[in-house]
Amino acid sequence: MVSELLQQTRSTGKPGDYRAWMYLSDHGQEVGHGSDRAGHSPSTASGYRIPAVIWRNTGALPAGAATQQPFRADWTGWTLMDLLHIQWSGQKPERDVLAEGYRWEAPKIPVAVESFSR
Repeated sequence: MVSELLQQTRSTGKPGDYRAWMYLSDHGQEVGHGSDRAGHSPSTASGYRIPAVIWRNTGALPAGAATQQPFRADWTGWTLMDLLHIQWSGQKPERDVLAEGYRWEAPKIPVAVESFSR
């Protein structure tokens, strides 16, 4: 389903028209990589790592952005505004994973997570 929606976004519109697409899972899930169990996992790092896919047909990403950076779901709004080309007085480029000024800040969560970048 996710792949089909991305393909529809990529193939619609007039050539040269700007298009962008974002997929963000609503939760993480343990799939047996970190423990001998599967399912929703609010008490393991897997419960906090979620898949995110961002695509746009124009504009190169800054060096190291998005593909090499950890991403915070609670900061999604700043990235969405970038994708939609919306600017407002509350913009914080340090929270937009597509911006050169993006700066990772680990969230405060009740579980010790060795690395957010795996």
